[in-house]
Amino acid sequence: MVGGEFSLADIALTSPFVNFALAGEVLETARWPSLAGSVERVHGMPCYAPVVKADLEGQSVRFVPKVLVDR
Repeated sequence: MVGGEFSLADIALTSPFVNFALAGEVLETARWPSLAGSVERVHGMPCYAPVVKADLEGQSVRFVPKVLVDR
């Protein structure tokens, strides 16, 4: 996001999308393709992907409303 290297700025700008996903929402890639691509790239970084995966599959999932889990 800032410069050509992975930094805290990348995490700060894309981590809210983990919470967005936990709320049962999906980023509209057709509407915001550049943003969606950036979030996907950052969340896929080898040093950050395990953290994102743990958040999306870990204890936080228990707080997702059941109606969203059953979709």
